[in-house]
Amino acid sequence: MHQFLDSDARPTERRTVVRAQPAYVEIQSHGTGRHGGITYTYVTRGEAPGSFIVATCWGHDFDQLSDGRAGASPDIVRRRLPVLGELMANGVERRLDRGALVRLPDPDDDGLKWFVALLVEHVDAPTVRALVAHPRIQEACDTILTRSLVVHQELRAVETGALVRH
Repeated sequence: MHQFLDSDARPTERRTVVRAQPAYVEIQSHGTGRHGGITYTYVTRGEAPGSFIVATCWGHDFDQLSDGRAGASPDIVRRRLPVLGELMANGVERRLDRGALVRLPDPDDDGLKWFVALLVEHVDAPTVRALVAHPRIQEACDTILTRSLVVHQELRAVETGALVRH
């Protein structure tokens, strides 16, 4: 899976691309202009019937957070990076229904990677087209993408060398 933001890409037109893969649906949002780039959001099946996980992939960006170095508890992180701290706390509590920072296997290589993820339940979507058009999935995609962009801004705005490996 792609990292959620490719800010080096320079699309020439705003558009959304949906790609169905065997284990997930990839939704690419192409933006133009000074803050252009491509964002990647993924939708995978949850454990229960009708449940889906909407997520952005962060690769290994948060590996140092998980080993407890630099006092990287959710409470300490929340003081400087409030959205990331909230996502971390939800991840510790496994509250994917609230949006959480969690390690999940990447279906492309089976490696554990960090995801900002949101669980959406009770979705009846027999096709990929119905899935990406479902209002609850669209809302979850918007929520996860917005939170991911805020985390990206938080990390850029605060010197985080002790918290996150660059």
